[in-house]
Amino acid sequence: MPPGDRPEDATPNGAVLGPGSHRADANYGEARAAVALERELVGLERDDVQSARDALRPALGHDYLPAIRVVNRYLSTLPAGERAQIENATLSDGRRALNDPAYLVSLGERAMGPFPRDAAGVDREIEKLEGRMRTDRKGWFADEAAQLKLRLLYTARERRGG
Repeated sequence: MPPGDRPEDATPNGAVLGPGSHRADANYGEARAAVALERELVGLERDDVQSARDALRPALGHDYLPAIRVVNRYLSTLPAGERAQIENATLSDGRRALNDPAYLVSLGERAMGPFPRDAAGVDREIEKLEGRMRTDRKGWFADEAAQLKLRLLYTARERRGG
C-alpha cells in the first residue's frame, strides 16, 4: 500500500499525511511525526473532557446533562465572534477552557443569570421562579435553564438547612 493510503497515515480529523502531502519538501518521517502529535493532542483533549465530566457529575448529579444542554444552548445564541472566542479560549496550562469545570460553571451562571449569594436571596429567587411556574406554565416548561436554576436553588436551600 503506498504511503498516505495506510490507516496509520490518517489524522483523527480525516486528513491524510503521506510523503509530500502537506509540503513539497516534507519527508515521510515528518508526516508520521505530525500524525503522532495530532493523535497525542486529541488524546489529551479527550482526557481533559473526561476530567471535566468527572468533576461536574458528582456536583450536579442528575442535573449534569441538563446543565450541559443549557450551556450549549447559551453558546448557540451568542454572536459568532463571541462564541468562537469562548470555544477557542485556553487556560494558562494550555487546556481548552471549555474542558475546565470552573469555566463551565461560569458559563452556566451566564446562561441562567446570577445566583443569589445569601439565604434571603435564594428564598426570593425560588419564590420568583415558582411564581413564574404557576403563571406561565407553557413558557416555564420550555425554559430548561430556569428549571435547572430552580433545582439548583432548591439544593442550595436544602444544604443550608432551610
